[in-house]
Amino acid sequence: MKRVLAVMVAAALLALVVAPAMCGGVAAGSGGGPHHPVLVFVSDGMRQDLARQFVDEGGLPHLRQAFLQGATTPNGMTPAVPPNSAVGWSTLLTGAGAGTTGITNNVYHVTSEDFAWWEMTGDGFDPSNRQAQDIVSAAEAAGLGVAVLGWVGYAPYWGDPAAAGPVLDYYPDWLTGRGIVANYDVPGVDPMYLSSWLTNTRVSLEPAGDWTAAPSSFSPATSFDFTVGPLPYYAYVYDSSDDGAVNYDHVLIATGRSGKAAVAELEAGQWSSGVAATVEGWMGPETGGLYFKLLDLDPDLSRLRVYFTPVVRPRAWPAELESDLVARFDPFVPDDYWPYLAGLVDARTLYEQVERWYELVGQRVMPYIVEKYRPDLVLAGSVGIDSLQHRFLAQATPGTPVWDADRGPELWGFISGAYGLADGMLGALEKSLPGCDAFILSDHGFSSTWRALGADQVLQDAGLYTGDLATSQARAYVSGGTAQIYISLAGRNPGGVVPAEDYEAVRQRIVDAFLALGPERVERVLVREEAAAIDVGDGLTASMYHPERTGDVIVFAAPPYQFDAAPWGAIEGPAPIYGQHGFVPNGSPDRYATFVAFGPSIRKGLVAGAVTAADIAPTVAALLGIEPPAQSEGRVLGILK
Repeated sequence: MKRVLAVMVAAALLALVVAPAMCGGVAAGSGGGPHHPVLVFVSDGMRQDLARQFVDEGGLPHLRQAFLQGATTPNGMTPAVPPNSAVGWSTLLTGAGAGTTGITNNVYHVTSEDFAWWEMTGDGFDPSNRQAQDIVSAAEAAGLGVAVLGWVGYAPYWGDPAAAGPVLDYYPDWLTGRGIVANYDVPGVDPMYLSSWLTNTRVSLEPAGDWTAAPSSFSPATSFDFTVGPLPYYAYVYDSSDDGAVNYDHVLIATGRSGKAAVAELEAGQWSSGVAATVEGWMGPETGGLYFKLLDLDPDLSRLRVYFTPVVRPRAWPAELESDLVARFDPFVPDDYWPYLAGLVDARTLYEQVERWYELVGQRVMPYIVEKYRPDLVLAGSVGIDSLQHRFLAQATPGTPVWDADRGPELWGFISGAYGLADGMLGALEKSLPGCDAFILSDHGFSSTWRALGADQVLQDAGLYTGDLATSQARAYVSGGTAQIYISLAGRNPGGVVPAEDYEAVRQRIVDAFLALGPERVERVLVREEAAAIDVGDGLTASMYHPERTGDVIVFAAPPYQFDAAPWGAIEGPAPIYGQHGFVPNGSPDRYATFVAFGPSIRKGLVAGAVTAADIAPTVAALLGIEPPAQSEGRVLGILK
């Protein structure tokens, strides 16, 4: 008995020592009493109404359990304003709205700086532009461990990250471009999208007589060469079927003209495994990897098309973690929709890239990092749902003018599939962080779109924008459904051309020009002072007023109109953006973000009152027993036991 008691006491003492570092136990934070580890899972663009629909249809098992066992609201969460990604992720991180963080849109202008031809005078995704403390530094100041994994706008490549714990950027480091190699003119390719980083290369097939150690071919083998950035590759095309007919069915890709140098062997529609590759970078050789897909291979070789992804390397901090990920896991597949927009690849290939990201990074890499570092707080995110809804939502939705009866069901399957992949990622993260309190969120909702408004063209037609920034009286900075119009004001803007006494008159001309587009195109037009209290429904207001970063006029488009991919020389036109955000919340279910919370510290049931994006950081802080971020403006939700 003495031995048993001694073992029990020793185990108890060991548990007290180990618990603060273990994600499965109940740790004692320096800011308060014991707490469970906390997972904040953000899926960019996830709509709560669609998530519930897919649950009702029998999918999303992890979200199903969260809805059954956790706290939620009927429609979801009111997003930050404007409801675009940089703003939403920043508010979830800080508990502060756009007016406080200074992230007034994905792109914005800083009135104390010169206007620029590009729109990145203010980059909402650059964390150095954020003017509010985040939950990461608040937690670490209290002595807690934090992992930041795939969180948009929190990335080590911007410099030393604030987090002392592990950071994994959602976007890997690109070491080369990507593109297709084909022996025919691929129809539908838009040359406007092509560049040295996105290529469409035509090749001719030659006899493969100089290949060695290659597979036998029952039709004369042929070959072609191509490059991925500076890396040469060689393709051997052969007929593996001894059927007496010309039936080319395989492409072998190698680093030399030998089967012994093969890195992939593909049939039509097939992806390769990850292919390791080393590219000379700015600081010396960098090792990453890429993938190949054989998009087309007709038996008679009339059509042959190979797609290659860029060579990428994960961006992670500390440096030893990045090296560990490169050595331990397959190459990452970037979330890359440009080859699809350019017409180089089909919709299925785009979806398969998203699928591979979730299955590798979301379900394997991120859980590995959590188990390796055992943090108290995990901030994890993904962008796949957002990416696919931008591409397909209206085309996949019956009743819209761009509904595609032939492709629509397949495209809808890709969207629902992305929700399922995010659900699988959630489940893997939960498993890596047992006993956690978890938040399942998104940064904004999503509406069907298919038209674009040219904000600068509106200003040009009003005589306010000349195409020359030195002489223009106003300039538009746009993202999604939100446009901010900045006046070139003398005494405020460098080189300002509008005298102070003319400011109100010029601003009214801008307001009138956008109101003249009609309510079917423009939902709201506000002057900057009104941006301090924007009505977002449910008796709530939100601020996007910042003294240097908010436009003199703010315009919210009305779906199906939005401001990205605007036509040249026209106020409006069609746009290949079939889903969009950035529309002011107005009670429509598609404009709500997702909110579900569950875990041992969370009460089950509907939340009393509306939930806003600003409420998340202070509620997470309360769960951890620490002070909220310094500029937090939200409330602690009444969901804690």
